[in-house]
Amino acid sequence: MEIKDYFGILKEIKELEKKEKVQLSENLIITFLQEIGKDRRTPDYSQGSVNEEASEKQINFLKGLGYEGDTENLTKDEAREKITELVDKKNQ
Repeated sequence: MEIKDYFGILKEIKELEKKEKVQLSENLIITFLQEIGKDRRTPDYSQGSVNEEASEKQINFLKGLGYEGDTENLTKDEAREKITELVDKKNQ
């Protein structure tokens, strides 16, 4: 869903509030927008980074965290997992 669609929905909500003389909470509006904006792609498509090569930014971040393993054949998902592991270790 595009940003302009969200603004259209917000406009409709504001018009409804005026018409019905009610005030919706910001939390309710945010929850509504989050729900309609959820990623509804098929699992195969949403997991496109499984076989994608790790980005240069990920590799540099890993090296900055002290990673000394092979980065040549690292996928985006593997890099993401290793980054999480190293950050968790560092925060302990």
